[in-house]
Amino acid sequence: YMPDGLDFQTQAQYGELSVSQAIASILPTGSKNDKGKTSTFDKSAFLGAAGRVLLNYAGYVFNPQQQLLFEGINFRSFSMSFTFTPYSSKEAETVKNIITKFRSAAAPQIVTGSLGFLFIPPSQFEISFKSGDKINPYINKLKGCYLQNVDVNYAPNGWSSHTDGSPVQTTLTLAFKEIVLIDSDKIDQGF
Repeated sequence: YMPDGLDFQTQAQYGELSVSQAIASILPTGSKNDKGKTSTFDKSAFLGAAGRVLLNYAGYVFNPQQQLLFEGINFRSFSMSFTFTPYSSKEAETVKNIITKFRSAAAPQIVTGSLGFLFIPPSQFEISFKSGDKINPYINKLKGCYLQNVDVNYAPNGWSSHTDGSPVQTTLTLAFKEIVLIDSDKIDQGF
């Protein structure tokens, strides 16, 4: 069985840096606090509002020489959504049990006797997608992961229930996060 929705997010972190501000931050200021230094360079005049106004008046705008710098990668996350439409009380009970199992696996246990200060971490998942009895090569392989979010919508198309009160339709969305950073070598291996 495959979920109705399967969404993977791979994110990298980038930061912006102004080369001119970086250079100006390491130059001496020529202030009284810089004893023994001969430079009279004043960063505030060079980069400050007055300097920008003067440049603008002369028909120029200061180029901050922005650079985009790679800072790292995030743990990959993915989500799956399932729509359940039970046609009997027995099927509705099965849906309830599936949802309860995932909600329980996403929650930690509080250690008794620790005054509530300690948790036992939630379950770790090992997930694979298969086509027949083999791993499906068209979907990313996954490392171990934790269930980060469980979203249950008991009325995806408006509230309606069977005579016993069980919802006619329920959507379950599960959001996972891998516990290993996935680099380009792992991606080349199918992850």
